[in-house]
Amino acid sequence: MAGRHQGDSMNRSAHLLRFDSMSHDPIQHPHDPRITIDPNVMGGRPCIRGLRFPVSRLLGMLAAGQSEAEILKNHPDLEAADIRAAISYAAALADQRVVLLKSA
Repeated sequence: MAGRHQGDSMNRSAHLLRFDSMSHDPIQHPHDPRITIDPNVMGGRPCIRGLRFPVSRLLGMLAAGQSEAEILKNHPDLEAADIRAAISYAAALADQRVVLLKSA
């Protein structure tokens, strides 16, 4: 898919995830199985591979200018593919339609 934005392959519709309260298994996000969501881990925030490492933390490090090499050196549990998955996940979220509501 050279030259094609990853978000274009998604249906551009909101993805709803349902958590079965009887199950203790984390949910793998449909966009990338490296992104897991578990209401019992990190308050249900999307994390990397079930680790207590939120996607937002990884994105924040990248936004602050840390290189992939620095991040991987300082966090040996992470893999290069985790960084790409986090960026791809953020791109997919940014591609979602935003509906603004009028205040009263």
